[in-house]
Amino acid sequence: MKKVELDRPGRNTPARQRAIFGRNLKDLIAEKGISVSGLCRQLGINRTQFNRYLSGESFPRPDILARICNHFEVDARILLEPVELIRQPATGFLSHPELDSFLSTGMATVPEDLLPNGFFRYVFPSSLAEGKFLVGIAYVYRRGGVTFMRGYIPRSAMAHLGIGYAGGAHESRGFVTRQGAGLAVFAVRRGASSADFTYIQRVSPQRKRCWHGFRTRAVPESDAGLTVGRIMLEYLGRAVSDALPAARKSGYRTRGDLTQVELDLLRPDEPVR
Repeated sequence: MKKVELDRPGRNTPARQRAIFGRNLKDLIAEKGISVSGLCRQLGINRTQFNRYLSGESFPRPDILARICNHFEVDARILLEPVELIRQPATGFLSHPELDSFLSTGMATVPEDLLPNGFFRYVFPSSLAEGKFLVGIAYVYRRGGVTFMRGYIPRSAMAHLGIGYAGGAHESRGFVTRQGAGLAVFAVRRGASSADFTYIQRVSPQRKRCWHGFRTRAVPESDAGLTVGRIMLEYLGRAVSDALPAARKSGYRTRGDLTQVELDLLRPDEPVR
């Protein structure tokens, strides 16, 4: 077989990709200190076929690739990039060494029993439309051990802000950390220059699908609108179909549109303390 130069820049041909995958497998096996035969037994993979992966002759089927990735705790990028590049630290400020020993410990680990993956319906008093409540959809997911939340601002709220809906401006994105007995969400709307901070905790063991807390806007205090207000979230489920009925009813709502449970959690007549 013709030798493929992995470190030389060039076109990412199938032969090069297979060679990268084969070298990645060898490196991962060496790190684990296990034998190829032992690994094949653990993963239920034919040894002859696995040797073809190691030599860069073929790629695995998706189900076999998933077994390999799960075993070595890597993702499917091992098909395309040398593993040492995949594991290079991120360059964002959250991964900076000054913060790493603080945010990468207990605060950053959010198990699913505290906040499951899937869709949520949120309700909070509007900061700009007096007497109204904003109802929308958020989505929680996990990648690389970090819990993220996407929020989707209803079209009516975007129009009230004078912002178009195109280009994903209606989406906010943030990360979730543990915060005492609850959870904290730091989120920024796409293209915005200020962030929101939200604290939530589960309402009670009897209401496992509901969280409540408060939301703050990182803007100057003024008479233009609320900078702090209560918020509640209701878990809808993991499937898009679970969220569609609530998504169709998103937008501005009046007090009369809210359920008694929502009013009890939001307590619109009481100041946030």
